Amino acid sequence: MKTEQVKLDSIKPYEKNPRYHSDLQIQEMAKSIERFGQIRPIVIDENNTILAGHCIRLSLLHLGRDVAFVLRKNDLSEEEKVKLVLADNKIAELGSDNYDEIMNLIGELEDFDVPGYDPEVLGDLLGGVDKALEEYGILPLSDNEEKQESNFFMPPQTQEEVIQQTVHQTQENETAKIKRSIACPHCGGEIEI
Repeated sequence: MKTEQVKLDSIKPYEKNPRYHSDLQIQEMAKSIERFGQIRPIVIDENNTILAGHCIRLSLLHLGRDVAFVLRKNDLSEEEKVKLVLADNKIAELGSDNYDEIMNLIGELEDFDVPGYDPEVLGDLLGGVDKALEEYGILPLSDNEEKQESNFFMPPQTQEEVIQQTVHQTQENETAKIKRSIACPHCGGEIEI
């Protein structure tokens, strides 16, 4: 795939885009672009209409940029364009985070200035469980409440494997003791303690 640079004012938002972007999301994306550059291209069609990457466009505009890297998809039917817009928005929601691994990675950093994360909250969490519990509270899980595990590092699975894994996790959850977690007030993520 070949990317190209185009004038930002020549790119048009998709009129029926179902995704809204908060000011906070745009600001955090802008921080990421400032620090790391535009690491993902905006996907556009032959009419320069965005099919994926609306937040990137808004963040570039927020930064006062004039150009953007784009990937042009000229070979899609109108129905395929709609499906791409829907898929791009939905697929990102299907993942989940492994908070233990996130905390391990953050623990390796010299500072907590990471786009998308609140440095004060991260510092409190890494400062100790007692301080985090005092600051953010405890979320007890009931016996029948399932804790969703991350599938971020898992290879793609067949439908049969997903069913077997779900049955296994349900059985484990039914026999597990009540666990305590803390919740981040910004992202809502849970960290087991």
